[in-house]
Amino acid sequence: MTPELLTDLDSRQQAWRSWFPPHLKTRPVLCEAVAQPGSGEEVAVLVAWAAANNKTLRAVGGGSGTGELAPVDIAVNTSRLTELSWSEEDLTVTAGAGLTVAAIEEQLSGHGYTLGQILGSANLATVGGCIATDAHGLFSGRYGSFQEITLSQTSHGGIIVAATLKMRPQPEARAWAVFDFGDFSDACDALRLIHRCDARPALARLIAPQRLVLAFEGDELIQTGHFQLAYAVCQQLGGTPGDPDDGERWLESRQKSDLWSANAQPETFADFVRIRAPWSTLGETCQRLKSTLEGRVAQFSLEVAHPTPHGAAIELSFVVQGDERRYRELRATLLTG
Repeated sequence: MTPELLTDLDSRQQAWRSWFPPHLKTRPVLCEAVAQPGSGEEVAVLVAWAAANNKTLRAVGGGSGTGELAPVDIAVNTSRLTELSWSEEDLTVTAGAGLTVAAIEEQLSGHGYTLGQILGSANLATVGGCIATDAHGLFSGRYGSFQEITLSQTSHGGIIVAATLKMRPQPEARAWAVFDFGDFSDACDALRLIHRCDARPALARLIAPQRLVLAFEGDELIQTGHFQLAYAVCQQLGGTPGDPDDGERWLESRQKSDLWSANAQPETFADFVRIRAPWSTLGETCQRLKSTLEGRVAQFSLEVAHPTPHGAAIELSFVVQGDERRYRELRATLLTG
């Protein structure tokens, strides 16, 4: 059986949406056709046909990825894979690969549940894409990454069709703690010690210049104990308490970022890069990245996020002015060192 394929230019361009800056500017055509299966059975037929005809396949979702996309013969648009059901008894959600995180949260929130995956790209990011990239929401300290909440998945030929995910009751309370430190190393030490004891917050982020933002979620008893332990660690390392409301204000501003709008300007490239580092080299890596960017970009920000007992992620956003070659060289330097 031959699956239905779309070959018009608009479908082929739309299938390859991406936040990778050069793609935003040029809208490249990187496939010869687009398939839009509406069920697992249709995906299985497509995979069998592609194998028989020596065609390569790749699933495409909402286009929220920031990496460069390679050409493929057939783009598999997952937008019709949108089944959704959940079990309050098992605290699980079964969702089609093409459902966006925002659509799932809208349904669950009305019943008092959540996946806990607060993503800046929630309106675009799909279940399949989040699993494939192991997306991390802002509150990963409590809810884990997307792969960590994925209990099982159904796929054909590497194309994710649906997945069963862990859901949780919405938290009864959220408390913020904000601390300012005298230097970067003290702030990093506080973050490291917090995550090597039992006081692991739902959200922990070190933002410029040396401000640590923490959020705790749960019922009143649990969040209070964790909150007090983390508070004591920060004070012991010289942290000065700030206004807790600054945490909520930071979250609101983080979700309203207009970084990508700079890509609408000629010879301007806005990008986001995440690099993981162990605690032993985190400070050195941050300094290297800062030195690489200073004087070479129009603007940049560096934050330490998603800490674990072993290390953390360094998140960079930056705007480069110049031609594409200059942007690619800088990006390669950041990623390879």
